[in-house]
Amino acid sequence: MDGTQQIKPRRRPITYQAAARLIFSLGLFVALIGVSTIMIYRTALNKAAEERANGLASFYASRINQLEREWELQSRDFRVRIEYTRVLEEPRTATENLQAFMTIQGGSRHFTYLLIQDKQGIPVFSFGKDISLTRIPLNDGPEKNWYREPRTGNLYRIFEERIWLGKKGMGRMALFFPVDNALLYLLSSPGVALTVLHEGKPAASSLGIEPASTGKPGPEPKALPWIGGEKGPVSLLIQAPVKPLFSAAELAAGVSITPILYGLLLWLILGKWVMKQARRINALGDAVSEFSTVHDVTQSLRQKILDAKSHQADEIQEVAATLECMAEQTVRQEQERAADEARLRLWSEVFHNSGEAILISDRENHIVSVNRMFEQITGYRQEEVLGKNPRILSSKREQAEFYKGMWHKLQETGIWRGEVWDRRKDGTEFPKALTISVVRNGHGISHYIGSFTDISDRKAEEQYIHFIAHHDALTSLPNRLMLQDFLDHAIEEAKRSGSRVGVLFLDMDNFKKINDSLGHEMGDKLLIEVARRLTSIARGVDTVSRVGGDEFVVVCPGITQTLDVVHLATRVVERLSQVYLIDNNKLHSSPSVGISLFPEDGEDIQTLLKNADAAMYHAKAEGRGNFQFFTEAMNLAAQERLTLEIDLRKALEEQEFELYYQPQIEISSGQIVGVEALVRWHHPQRGLINPARFIPVAEETGLIVPLGEWVLRTACRQAVSWQEAGLSPICMAVNISARQFKQENLLETIKNALAESRLEPSRLELEITETAAMSSPDATVKILNPLKEMGVKVAIDDFGTGYSSLAYLKLFAIDKLKVDQSFVRDVEHNANDATLAAATIMLAKKLGLKVIAEGVETAGQLQFITENDCDEAQGYYFSRPLPIAEIAEYLRLPIIPE
Repeated sequence: MDGTQQIKPRRRPITYQAAARLIFSLGLFVALIGVSTIMIYRTALNKAAEERANGLASFYASRINQLEREWELQSRDFRVRIEYTRVLEEPRTATENLQAFMTIQGGSRHFTYLLIQDKQGIPVFSFGKDISLTRIPLNDGPEKNWYREPRTGNLYRIFEERIWLGKKGMGRMALFFPVDNALLYLLSSPGVALTVLHEGKPAASSLGIEPASTGKPGPEPKALPWIGGEKGPVSLLIQAPVKPLFSAAELAAGVSITPILYGLLLWLILGKWVMKQARRINALGDAVSEFSTVHDVTQSLRQKILDAKSHQADEIQEVAATLECMAEQTVRQEQERAADEARLRLWSEVFHNSGEAILISDRENHIVSVNRMFEQITGYRQEEVLGKNPRILSSKREQAEFYKGMWHKLQETGIWRGEVWDRRKDGTEFPKALTISVVRNGHGISHYIGSFTDISDRKAEEQYIHFIAHHDALTSLPNRLMLQDFLDHAIEEAKRSGSRVGVLFLDMDNFKKINDSLGHEMGDKLLIEVARRLTSIARGVDTVSRVGGDEFVVVCPGITQTLDVVHLATRVVERLSQVYLIDNNKLHSSPSVGISLFPEDGEDIQTLLKNADAAMYHAKAEGRGNFQFFTEAMNLAAQERLTLEIDLRKALEEQEFELYYQPQIEISSGQIVGVEALVRWHHPQRGLINPARFIPVAEETGLIVPLGEWVLRTACRQAVSWQEAGLSPICMAVNISARQFKQENLLETIKNALAESRLEPSRLELEITETAAMSSPDATVKILNPLKEMGVKVAIDDFGTGYSSLAYLKLFAIDKLKVDQSFVRDVEHNANDATLAAATIMLAKKLGLKVIAEGVETAGQLQFITENDCDEAQGYYFSRPLPIAEIAEYLRLPIIPE
């Protein structure tokens, strides 16, 4: 016993007195057992039964409270999950979204019925079995949500939560949990029957709807009020019969009368001696009794031990000596226990009152305890997280590799420190400084201790400091330091992708006059408005920064053509030149913009900014309110491109375009079987502009779409006009640009053109470039098949100049292949071109398609394609593209002369 000497009684031979005492003790014991058992049997049995009934009542009261909490947690959990998914804010209806959500969640497994109402009480969604309920009136204070279904008599517990309904505002969600036979069966223990009584009548039972019989042996059933207090309408009836092991008659028969009489006889003979020994035993018994009930050795206890030791019986003296040693040892143990309890109380106070959140988990990483600061920071109560894995706090920001490294270091060193992002109970995320320690015992790891603090404020301060260091205080735009980072990144990306970077350096004209005349406050407000306009003009990938005073820089990464920068600079000049209305003052200012391009005007940040700045001063010298490139040649090209675009838009409005037609000849007969419509632009100042100059601009700006529609409608009307004039019907070939081909209304446009002109669809042939057709083969098939059904012919133009998939080519609903003029041009002198042209013609024939060769300019070229069985040809050898006045006479020729 912890170093304390234990005194063991000496073994002595059994004497007559010892034998007499033994016999007397046995007789007296049996006598007492026999008499007392018969007298108190019933009382003891009833008391045991009552204690059991009270214990069960307390137990089931706890179970009921636990069940109530679980139902309430389920209700809040569903509200949180429904709000978190924000299902009522999706494009679909609330019913569709919630029906899909509840189907995925399997909500019907948790409750019988879900009802969601808006703030007027109008139902917007229900899930599960619809039930008609009647509220149960209670009289114990605030009314609880208990309902009864009149038809079946079943009871329902309803939990209500406020819930966000998107545009409908706040509403109400109600979950209906049944109190039915199945629930009571799960709640009951073996040998215990539970019955819910409503107004004295059974509503549900663990043994069925009828309550268990009360006729079994034992006490009356224990009625536990469930709701409404002692006099409430609903209670829980607990039946737990206590059956005795044997009856009183059996007990009396089992106790022999002989030992009782023998004990009485011994009592008479040895009464005096027995009384003496009894006094000794009583003295020792009192000492032992007091020793077992007190927490400290009192003077009274010591005196009783000394009195027992004064008797002559050696056994009693030895027991008393042993008891004295035990008492001394108990004193020491009690002192040590008190010290341990004091330390535990101190540690508990430190744990619960710590300024850091503390979490303790077992070796399987299941939470076993948390402190108050944990509850305060995370919003979780201790009972909500016990037994769960700490990953319930994870925000999912950190990747799996992060946690893998954390656990590796934790197992290796026993401690890990770092920063992580976690999620509170309400869904908000927060950063924390976390320390995890390992607790080991003789069997390895026993627990993990995690302590952390919320560092949201520190992070916010760091972000604010970072923002102030990298942004302009007035406009909140990136400053020069951050601009250099963005520009450096854009240059590196351009080097990898082969693209360009544009730098726009702009300065506000007349700003100094506004600042000096109206004050710095007015000047600051003007700069803020300039920053707002610039930000709204820039693309999503562009960076707008203020580098000082009234100077701003726009970085444009991923530039593929100079026209992109021209368009942006044009919008900047136009938008920033508009009137500024500030504090009822109309202010006029305009930007002077200088542009430099990577890599043409510099390959580093300082050079690009310097050259853009120089270009800006050149823009001021040119009259302000304009933009200038750093190089004059690029200025001229950009100005020319911009002027051409402006004139092209005007040309569409003024109808400055005209169609020329180039004949298509059937080689075998020499007859004209069709013409190709080609657009020409007669500029009022520049004269006839080559299509190679304005078609690319039209493609880039999207003007090719309205221009192509005009060509289609005009060509269809012209074909019908020739027929009405008595000319033989021929096929009208019209080019469809790649941009037109991607328009969703292309088929509708073609149908309208045919309907307006009354041209037969078989007389219209649409020429689509190989590149446009192959850019999206599946989409091409969806367009070509309806054209085939309409009767419109389709030809693949410039065949051989791009990449073609023969697997798709054979699936396209096309009628003709057009051999590109680059192959035809050198068939007389270049064996490779001749081979490619011949192979193309043969491929078309194998696919059952007609072949037309374009760009035929010599007799030798015509002879080559004729020998290779080409069907049709067009080119300068037969005729140039002719205006409407000349093509009519050409079409009247019966055959084309050689």
